[in-house]
Amino acid sequence: MYARSANKLFAITLGVTRNHAAAEDVLQETYLKIWDRAGGYDPDRSRPLAWLCAIARNTAIDWYRTQSRHRHVGEERLELHKSEAIAADDRIIAMDRERSALAAVEELDTESETELKSIFFLGLTYPEAAERLDLPVTTFKSRVRRTILKIRKKLTDD
Repeated sequence: MYARSANKLFAITLGVTRNHAAAEDVLQETYLKIWDRAGGYDPDRSRPLAWLCAIARNTAIDWYRTQSRHRHVGEERLELHKSEAIAADDRIIAMDRERSALAAVEELDTESETELKSIFFLGLTYPEAAERLDLPVTTFKSRVRRTILKIRKKLTDD
């Protein structure tokens, strides 16, 4: 079996690993798996070589996944990826904007504040909030839109 399948299986493992030494290791592991699973082979489901190739391919893919998880990231790779962390000055600016927005909401009349908070703070949908406040949905949407525009104008003026 080894003599008839080794070249084909090695080609598969080399194609996935792209490393000659690793492909040899994966091929050895493949034959160990074949030996362990030989009793489970079902000739009605696949041809013998197809079964061997599937085991080799899956073993090589498992090896590849393991390697990519444990690969050391070099400095050149770090420079390619921007940090997802927010810079301190950006966080301060965002916090200041948030405080200004909350202050602008607090300055609204009670009715507008209630409408806006029902959408953005309570997480209600427009129909749910409109029903809760006993308003037609279109009227409610228009009022919220006007309130948002008022707040936006206040924030850009400040």
